[in-house]
Amino acid sequence: MPSRQRRARPAEVSDVGGFLGRRLSLNAAYLAKFDVDPFVDMLEHKKYRDWFWIGEQPGKWLEAAVYASASCGDAALTAKAQRVLARIVAAQDRDGYLGITDPAVRTRRHPMRGVDAYEMYYTLHGLLTAAEQWESARPGRLRCGSVIFWSPR
Repeated sequence: MPSRQRRARPAEVSDVGGFLGRRLSLNAAYLAKFDVDPFVDMLEHKKYRDWFWIGEQPGKWLEAAVYASASCGDAALTAKAQRVLARIVAAQDRDGYLGITDPAVRTRRHPMRGVDAYEMYYTLHGLLTAAEQWESARPGRLRCGSVIFWSPR
């Protein structure tokens, strides 16, 4: 017999009380005021050469903002997340690269900085969460290799 259970969408979990409810509310407030722009700028300008975990910030912020805006019904945070999403998508290079590393240090032999894979993992999570929650995964601009699989609304 097929299961009739399904995972609740964040927008369906809107009236949480107690400690958890306070934490969710504080998280949404923090995300709304957090200045994610410097981290998205790093994706857009690709001048980073250091070996430090920082390029995952836009993806982590996007994923958290998508979930928080849905569960808290925060239209302003949703709008901010959609603007960040559009910037992330626009920052992708023609060859598919979507990271912060300076192209001058990316070579054919070493196409990524050592922590790029870790950072891109979180970028992909943010993109997939946005597609899933906003139900807008359709062919478009963002590509993985030669496969185009994402477009913002």
